[in-house]
Amino acid sequence: MEIYGEIIVHSDNETILSIANQIRKINNSSWKYLDNVSEKASLGGIDKILCLENIKEGIFFYLRESEQELLLFNIIPTGYQSLSKSQYNNFLDIFCEDILYNLINDHNIISIKKERHIAEVAGTNTFEALEKWFSESYDGLKVNSNDFRRWVHFLSVAQANNSDLDSETFRTWLIEEKKFTEEKAEEYSQDYDYGRQILQYLH
Repeated sequence: MEIYGEIIVHSDNETILSIANQIRKINNSSWKYLDNVSEKASLGGIDKILCLENIKEGIFFYLRESEQELLLFNIIPTGYQSLSKSQYNNFLDIFCEDILYNLINDHNIISIKKERHIAEVAGTNTFEALEKWFSESYDGLKVNSNDFRRWVHFLSVAQANNSDLDSETFRTWLIEEKKFTEEKAEEYSQDYDYGRQILQYLH
């Protein structure tokens, strides 16, 4: 299942600040940093928000600058019409090719995450546990007696690996990929969220 992707750059504070400051200086025929929009979006928050406009496409890219991290968290077209997942992720690629990769060449980047599939968000071990839970426990109508054991294993793997899989992405996966009803998917997503919270409290 493809999801709306995001780009996360991890590095030390000095490097993140340097990259953010270079973004603030962008002003050419293709891209423009919007200072006023960035300032308004940052009001009231601890983290700083940066807004870049792709002039040709009329698309606005929003980034969050925080300690040791720069996150591209939203892409909004002019007029606020919605973007499909493939369109959104295509603009992620454009941002990387036109802006990001050019800025990070001279910096010590710890990692860059470019996520657009549930397996990438969840992590390999967690996604495998998720698929195992579904394939061996769910027959489309009911769960068998081993379901709880596999369910707890899936939650334990997700927690142990500090998985970024959230309940909403899990819910969407159940509906779109596994054809759960919205009611059933909501029930499982709430159980997932509650289970992760319990495990976090216990550890």
